[in-house]
Amino acid sequence: MNLSPSFPLNVWYRSAMVDLWAIEGNVEQIMVHDGYRGKLMGTISLGSTIADIERYIGSVEEDEEDNLVIRDIPGLFFEIEGYFPDLKDQAFRFAPIKEIYVVSLIIDPARNQCSMTLKSISHQNHFSRLY
Repeated sequence: MNLSPSFPLNVWYRSAMVDLWAIEGNVEQIMVHDGYRGKLMGTISLGSTIADIERYIGSVEEDEEDNLVIRDIPGLFFEIEGYFPDLKDQAFRFAPIKEIYVVSLIIDPARNQCSMTLKSISHQNHFSRLY
């Protein structure tokens, strides 16, 4: 979503439940938090747990950047409440999800690899502009 040709280079928009980051007029990251009530795949919402994701959607693992992601479902990652330096501590599976991020993948067939990037998608809401 290109917001305007004269849009500032790096801007962060924040509402009570959704944050957007834009670079050169393109939305680069979307995060839902706090009172957001939408559901991921009709089942997972803020306050759900990693155990809920594993029960209803699929296995959760940590990627190379320490993000919690759903295996075989690219484009999402999660932040949970609490500090769990070692995911061998099974308590992390029951910590509530506090943030959900929407991302996409860039596939590089020449290198036979893919990497996460932030997805440009539109979202209509009222945002306060922060600098």
